[in-house]
Amino acid sequence: MRNEELEKARKRRYNQNRPAWYKWYFKPRWKALRAAQLHMQPNCMRCGEKAQVVDHRISHKGREAFFYNADNLTSLCKRCHDSKTAREDSNFAKGGRDWALGRCDVTGDPIDPMHPWNRK
Repeated sequence: MRNEELEKARKRRYNQNRPAWYKWYFKPRWKALRAAQLHMQPNCMRCGEKAQVVDHRISHKGREAFFYNADNLTSLCKRCHDSKTAREDSNFAKGGRDWALGRCDVTGDPIDPMHPWNRK
C-alpha cells in the first residue's frame, strides 16, 4: 500500500510540472486529427516503418493554431520521433555538436546520404 501511495504522489508532482497545453493531447479534437493523420500517412516519413506518432513539423510551443494545424503534422515511428525530439531538445539543430561536426544541416537532418533517414 505504501508503494502505491508514493507512486501516486510522484505522478501528481510530475503532472504538475507539465505545461498547460499538454492537456490538448487528450482532447477529442486532437485524437480525431491524430487518427486522420495516421490514416492518411500510415508509414513513417523518415524510415518507412509503421508510424505510431503524429509529430508537429514546426514546434507549436503552446500556440493552439500550430497545434491543431493539419498541414503542420507528419507521421513518424517512435524511434524517429524520439530521435528528432532529442535532437531538438538538445539544440543540435540550432548549432549543436552534430551541426558543428558537419553531420547534420541547420534543420537537424543528417547530411550523410547513407543515413537511414536519407535512404529511399
